[in-house]
Amino acid sequence: ERSFRVDREKQKSSTASRGMVSTAFPEATLAGVEMLERGGNAVDAACASALALCVCEPQACGIGGQTMAVLCLGSRYFYINGSGPVPSGLDPGLLSPHDLEYGYRATTVPTTIAVLDHMNRLYGRLKWAEIFEPAIAVAREGYEITQLQQSLQKKNLEIFQKVSPGTGKDYFLKQGRPYESGDRFRQRDLGATLEHLAQNGAQDFYIGDIARAIARDMEDHQGFLSLKDLKGFKGPEETHVLERSLNGLTFHVPPPPAPGRGLLMMLEIRDRISRLARSGREREEIIAAEIIRTVLTSLAVSPVSPAAYGLATDPLLEPGYLNEAAKNILAHHPCTGTTRLPQPKGGETTHLSVMDKDGNAVGITQSVNLVYGSKAAAKGLGFLYNNYLVDCNRADPGHPHYLKPSGLSVSMVCPTIVSHRSRPWMVTG
Repeated sequence: ERSFRVDREKQKSSTASRGMVSTAFPEATLAGVEMLERGGNAVDAACASALALCVCEPQACGIGGQTMAVLCLGSRYFYINGSGPVPSGLDPGLLSPHDLEYGYRATTVPTTIAVLDHMNRLYGRLKWAEIFEPAIAVAREGYEITQLQQSLQKKNLEIFQKVSPGTGKDYFLKQGRPYESGDRFRQRDLGATLEHLAQNGAQDFYIGDIARAIARDMEDHQGFLSLKDLKGFKGPEETHVLERSLNGLTFHVPPPPAPGRGLLMMLEIRDRISRLARSGREREEIIAAEIIRTVLTSLAVSPVSPAAYGLATDPLLEPGYLNEAAKNILAHHPCTGTTRLPQPKGGETTHLSVMDKDGNAVGITQSVNLVYGSKAAAKGLGFLYNNYLVDCNRADPGHPHYLKPSGLSVSMVCPTIVSHRSRPWMVTG
């Protein structure tokens, strides 16, 4: 029997020569380490950690959500886009405002299992069933509820109560109330679902018993996600990363619909400002906030179709545009002011980073979107549905992420690999 109980008071930083796994939860980190110790590579470790996070961080991710990954295997850098399409049976006329935020109508096609299958099948060394073992063990043995999870359950209690018939509340609250920090939380139904997937393969989630159970659950609760949507999902798309070199480092970031171009803009503008002016700490914070404001505003008013995007022709990354943005920030925002860095809300979405002894690197960011996703859970299966419909544009029919059947929500996750002298140096997200 495996035990994944860990001492949370242990040191927060480590060094290693044969590989490294970093996640937001100790049990998930150990899951990845175990795969490396078995002879697996960075892909195996990342997949096992991602599955364990689906158990340990249900407020942030799950097999009902989406997963995005940036990989360096050998000398090849690439992105796996796990964006899930809007259900084909969506009827915007039937949507109330809250349907986009919580409940059974808020979800897009889940992609996490498909992405992890794609990675394991094409690039992993270990068997599919092996990468599930730690997650299944944690689901059955349980883990200790964190202070963050208790706090988020309290904040979202009212929304949990609004979702009928209350499967999300039944699975993720303690008799309708938040768990206490330190309570052991076991997920038997989720453990059984994970074991079923381990034995029957990822296709079962999309064309098998689990797919049919999801479809029945959605039909029973007037959701839009159907068996047709699950069967019709073609799987994740592999694409080139966007790359930009700066000060001896090369940044490898995801293309649209992810916001990698926005991260490149921030880095370029910050570099220009540092060459134009020196400043104290207070001004540094104001400048950082203004860079974020400038970039997010630029992305919002310049949406691009993922299929048509080209880095070489991106007007937001042209030197003239970046130079002007840097000068405007310095000219219009003196040392004192009311602008401050946005305060993090926290809790939604999670990230993991892995490197192995061969120099392979994987960064995975995964989410159910908002905290605890749609607050609706798959009956008998133990996982939450995502609520990515809320990230679709609802005002402009010409927008590349307009809310429509089979459309695509925008993404704000940005797994990133930074290389130095052509070798991975940092994995972050």
